[in-house]
This record gives sequence, structure tokens and C-alpha cells, in this order.
Amino acid sequence: MSAQNSRIIDQDVDTESKLLTSGLGLKRALNDSARSVPVIDFSNLDSDVLDAKLYDAASNVGFFALVNAPFVNKDDIDRQFEFSEKFFARAKAVKEQESPYDAKLNSGYEYKLQVRPSTQLKDEKESFQVTAKESSMETRWPKDMGPDFEANTREFMGKSLELAKMVIARLQRERRRRRRAQGGEEEEEEEEDIASKHSLWVENESQCTLRMIHYPPFDSVEEAEDQAKMGYMRAGAHTDWCNVTLLYQRTEFGNGGLECAANPRRDGFENTEWAQIDHTNPGAITVNIGDMLSRWTNGDLLSNLHRVRMPEGEEALKSRHSMAFFAQADESAVIRAYPGQESLTAKEYILGRIRSNYGGTTDKAVMAAAAAV
Repeated sequence: MSAQNSRIIDQDVDTESKLLTSGLGLKRALNDSARSVPVIDFSNLDSDVLDAKLYDAASNVGFFALVNAPFVNKDDIDRQFEFSEKFFARAKAVKEQESPYDAKLNSGYEYKLQVRPSTQLKDEKESFQVTAKESSMETRWPKDMGPDFEANTREFMGKSLELAKMVIARLQRERRRRRRAQGGEEEEEEEEDIASKHSLWVENESQCTLRMIHYPPFDSVEEAEDQAKMGYMRAGAHTDWCNVTLLYQRTEFGNGGLECAANPRRDGFENTEWAQIDHTNPGAITVNIGDMLSRWTNGDLLSNLHRVRMPEGEEALKSRHSMAFFAQADESAVIRAYPGQESLTAKEYILGRIRSNYGGTTDKAVMAAAAAV
């Protein structure tokens, strides 16, 4: 990777790192309904109104929830959650043996390996990542889960990609419409179709990933409180690396905790506040814009910070489950440059972000970071 491309990635990582030194990463969320995430219902909107609502949410908030969306329905989500929960119910040693993690491939099972720049501490979670390349998964599909696990996961990823591509296409279409209405000249590469630059199971190209996540329960409420005081999070504050993320949540008690905040590059670290995201709407799909699409649109679409706070009270005794589908452009796709920016491929960008989260830390380094919080 060139020094110029490395600087592009460093800019995004630097924003996350400053969440620790500024205190924003651990700032408590406001209990303010005015900061709620927009909910967009596909069942009662015509196409143009839908495009406008999606774009307003993506450019002003960076997060929105879809209900009655096409391609992925509640039954699809519930079925995949069943497989996910069965996967995590197995012994840790079995999961590691059946699905060994490889950071370079962004695939496999990991247990508390991810260290966010925003906390410098390990996330309190385990996850199974399926990156849609045969070479990434050939030794990572868990044989003890039976063939239905792989088959259902592939089908679920296919449906998720169709929804993600539709969202991207609508956002790009509305962006073009607004630029024309404002009399702005389109960039030379404006007509490229970003949605089409995503695939599944194409060797040396596909980068889309489904991440099944389990946040284990704590042994006691006190243990969770002590961890929180040290600066731990179930998932430290971060922006996503992709174009868009589809997040699937469970509605039961104990599955809350997701919070978002505007990227401080827009509002400044001191003026940014956290808001809670509802998880109780059955079948709703939470969507957020990632750094890749924000960069591709010259910052017109907002890559939103989010985190999973530590559980409080009795929810600390419950498991939390979620699934995230990351629509990441194919390896060879070039994230085009605007004036003052350098171009880089989607592969270069993803690998750089992986290194920033899985570079490894020593126990001494972790303790030093915790003491500084």
C-alpha cells in the first residue's frame, strides 16, 4: 500500500482514536426522543418519496431503520438468528477448531480479539465472520453444524446484498437528482454504478461479510459495572468500513445497548451527543452508512459513529445477539478521488482498517490503556 493510501486510512482511524482522548467514546447517551433514528416504512411510500427519505436520513443522521423492506423478511431474520445462536452455544474450543480466525481473510470465529482504536481495549464479544469468498471459508464452515447452516447463511447473505444494493442505488439516484436541481456539474465519474460493484463468492473480488455476534452475559451485575468503570464496551465506538451496513437485532430484553452519534468530523467532538437506537421493532432492519460510501460521495453521506454500551442492571445477566451484513465493494473497485483526495482500491481500504483493529496488543498495553480512561 502506498504512503498516500495509508494516509487516507489513517484519517478514519484517527477519528476513532480521538474518541478515547476526547472522552466522547465513553460519554453517556441522552435519553431524548428528538434524537431518535428515522424509521422508513416501505409499504406506504412511492418511489420518489422513498428515495428522498432515505437520502435525508443518510446525509443528516447516517442511521435509519427499515420496516416492510423487500428481499429480507422477519422469517428470514429469525431463521438466521436460530443458526447463529446454535453456533455460539457450542464450546469455545470447538468453535475455534471448526472455524479458525484469520484477520487477513476477515473470516472465522474470534473471541474478544477486536481492539477498537476508540477504547484500546478488547470488545466484550465473540463473533463469526463469513466473507463471501470460497478460499476464505473453505476451512471455516463448521462441519458439526450440518449443511443447513452453510446453505441458509449463503441464502441470507444473498438476500441481504440485494437489499443493500437497492439502498445504495436509491441513495445515489437521489444524490444525482439533487445535484442537478442545484445546478451543480457532476464529477467525471458520477455516472458509475456503485451498487453494481458488490458481489458474493467471486474469487479475488468479493468482500461482503456477514458477521454473527454474541455478547456473552456477565457473571454478575457488579462484574459488568467494574468493567464499565475501566472503560470497556461491548463494542467500542467506531464507524464501519463498508458502503452500508444492515444490522439485524433481537427484540427481547437484554438485546438493547446500540447507540449512535454523528461523526465528530462534522459537529466537533465537544458538540457530539449519543442517542439510543430502538431494538424492539420486530422485523426492522437498522441501516448505517459506512466510511467507504461517505468517501465515495465526498462526504455528502454521513458515516455515523456507533457502539454497544455495557449492559446495566439485570440486562448484564443476559446474552445479546445481533448480525451485521457489511456491503463492501469488490476488491478491484476504485474509490474515486475528489480534488485533494487520493484514489485507492476497496481491497486496500479494507485491509488497512483490519490492521487497525486486529494488530494485537499485550496485556501490559491493555492495562495501561484502561488505566488512562
